[in-house]
Amino acid sequence: MVKRYVDFREQRGAELYDLQKDPDSYYQWYSRGKEYAASNKLDFSPPTTPEELFTIVKQIVEKFKNYIEMGRGYEVLWAEGRPRAEKVSQRVFAGVAKPYCEFTDIDISKEVNLGAGPVDFKFSRGLSKRALIEVKLASNSKFWNGLTAQLPEYMRTEEITDGLFMVVVYSLKDLRRYNHIQGLVSEVNKQNGFNIEIELIDARPRKSASKL
Repeated sequence: MVKRYVDFREQRGAELYDLQKDPDSYYQWYSRGKEYAASNKLDFSPPTTPEELFTIVKQIVEKFKNYIEMGRGYEVLWAEGRPRAEKVSQRVFAGVAKPYCEFTDIDISKEVNLGAGPVDFKFSRGLSKRALIEVKLASNSKFWNGLTAQLPEYMRTEEITDGLFMVVVYSLKDLRRYNHIQGLVSEVNKQNGFNIEIELIDARPRKSASKL
């Protein structure tokens, strides 16, 4: 069976990646994000306390939200009428976040293995100023696990208090699922002594003004 598959792949040859459409957002994420950040700057100095760091992180997330919802960034998260995978949302967020982190002298690391598995993003400036972000599609079958298990475990492992759970919605069904999360966040924070906040990223397609 294995030999048949190998023979099949050899006969078929390598599949070319469509660079123009860039379906997995391998390269467009950085250039678009950098362009947006350059024209929508944050007026912050490098953080000197954990609270200041988390404030900047939340502002970066807010910029990403504006980019997706108001700056037509949602178009990057769709391909041929279908929503793209979770990893694409993560890459696009990285594209927006990296320039802001450079402006404020914050280190951003993607998919850092903290012992309990890789967290999506870790922001830090020294050992005392750190925050984590987990990005999940509301349609992900492990959506609830990301909030109740993954992110809290990462935070316990690193002894980090501040975290943000970013939820990307592609449909009204996704949005309804998100609406049940508020009470759960409060419970997770109460049980663990964390400061986890949530942010909704509405990536549903918009109608152009000419079609309204």
